[in-house]
Amino acid sequence: ADRGFVFLEQDMRREWFLDLTQQDRTKPFPFTATLVESCREQRTPILMLDAESVAPTESIQINGIRSVMLAPLVARDGVLGVVYLDSLLKAGCFQENDLSLLGLIAEMLSIAVDRNLHADVIAEQSIALTEAEEQLERAAEETIQRLSLAAEYRDGETSLHLTRVSEYSEALAQELGLDEQLVKNIKIASLLHDVGKLGIPDSVLLKPGRFTDYERKVMQQHTVFGAKILAESSNPVVSLAAEIALNHHEKWDGSGYPEGISGEDIPMPARIVAVADVFDAVTSARRYKESYSLDDSFQLLQREAGSHFDPRLIDAFLAIKDRVVEIHEENQDQPKSMESMVLPAVVGPISGTHRNADDPEQMVGESILVVDSDPYQREVLSTEATRRSMSVVECSTPDKARKAMQRRKFSLIILELADPGAPDFLQEVRRENEELPVIILSRDGELTRRLSVAKDKHCSYLHKPVPPAAVLDEAQQCLPQTGKSRARTVLALDDDAVVLKVIENVLARNGYRVFTVGDPLDFWEFLTEYTPDLILLDLEMPSVTGYEICQVLRNDAKYRHLPVVVLTGHSEIEEYQRALEAGADDVLSKPLQPT
Repeated sequence: ADRGFVFLEQDMRREWFLDLTQQDRTKPFPFTATLVESCREQRTPILMLDAESVAPTESIQINGIRSVMLAPLVARDGVLGVVYLDSLLKAGCFQENDLSLLGLIAEMLSIAVDRNLHADVIAEQSIALTEAEEQLERAAEETIQRLSLAAEYRDGETSLHLTRVSEYSEALAQELGLDEQLVKNIKIASLLHDVGKLGIPDSVLLKPGRFTDYERKVMQQHTVFGAKILAESSNPVVSLAAEIALNHHEKWDGSGYPEGISGEDIPMPARIVAVADVFDAVTSARRYKESYSLDDSFQLLQREAGSHFDPRLIDAFLAIKDRVVEIHEENQDQPKSMESMVLPAVVGPISGTHRNADDPEQMVGESILVVDSDPYQREVLSTEATRRSMSVVECSTPDKARKAMQRRKFSLIILELADPGAPDFLQEVRRENEELPVIILSRDGELTRRLSVAKDKHCSYLHKPVPPAAVLDEAQQCLPQTGKSRARTVLALDDDAVVLKVIENVLARNGYRVFTVGDPLDFWEFLTEYTPDLILLDLEMPSVTGYEICQVLRNDAKYRHLPVVVLTGHSEIEEYQRALEAGADDVLSKPLQPT
């Protein structure tokens, strides 16, 4: 949004303005009073993607208002006011999820204003001061709960995640013998441990694949953002929440973030929430991973005692294991299984299998060996392969992969070449079978590493980060085909006709179906009609930038999973970082070579 204001209808009408387009940001500005009045009277949120087309009132046209979003402030006694946001730059600036988030914020403001108004009335009527304080405290708690929901709403978490973390924290604090009021405050404040996610760009927060080093650093800033959001509050619960938000990713041995503090220097409430948050993370299924069993999760905490966690807290957490299990079982999200989370009903039953290397059973169907020291990478690849009815064996080291290959044959190997011993393992595989398909994944993008496998016609090279779906698409292309397969589709957008010709010639020779577009306005028509497997996107175009298109793609649930590679004539690291922030998966520098 470029501008916004909050309007309150009280005995004395009050307004607060914020205009990011002007030097004096708090100066009142002209707006569309018709929409404000409509929102107030109808008591419903309003979203206009293109106000000039939908409601071309005189105020909208004169002031150049393009997109508008409003939400009423409603309480039990009626309408308290209106929250108004608009954009002067472009139409379609806001989406439905933005309106939902504004609705949550409006509810939070309504509760705070309403509670304060009623607290004033109570004080004026000489009702006991303690009763007024209790009502304000309830208002603060409810406000905290709704603000925490706003943060979780952005990255797809559920309210039950917050409930479990809050109740785990309360139970652990009680077991440690902390003061009763402090226990209560920790329970409430823990709800805001991830509120800083509100400050993380969607391109990073909602990225379906693995983070780059730069993106990981951006994501880690949510601790700092959370502390800034909650800073300088006179409310003891909010102050405690700021302390937890900043420090809940610090580790006992000093290897955490953002400050790298260790031991007793980490505030006790943050140490408590760290245990609760990690336990809930590993015991909860996500779109990219299965949940750990409760026993495995307790064992993980034991292993991390003294490194990640305060050992005394882990002893106390294990002492209340029965209560922890009870909280876990009483607050379960639905659905619980990964199958129901990642597979639409039309896919049908999963026929593939997913096994560890120590499983003695024989594999059926196409079997894939995944060799990667990164457990997250192994998990997401295994989940995607299982979804496609493929059998999977995971190995964390080349030594374990050798033992797995002694027990059974594999149709394909996915190998992280940057892991210790991986190049030697690849050479051994080639000595035994020159034609076995191998997909090389690497977090190390050095040219020498790429050249080391370039001459192997049965090897494919993919540079991390890469979506698991793209890796398995490549795997299916490498495996023997039993029937005619669909050619993978690439959609390229560039205002340079020469670049488009190079892209089309090179990719078409390699069996790809290629659509090239020179006008960004035609891009959306091709996108909806052909649904490409990959998008090549020029960053610098006269009418609209590639950054803007990339951001729109990443904010659209229908297209955010598509891999996007951007093309740029700049080699500066700032351009690369800017592309990643916009949601790109990788960057190619021009001029492109037709090889």
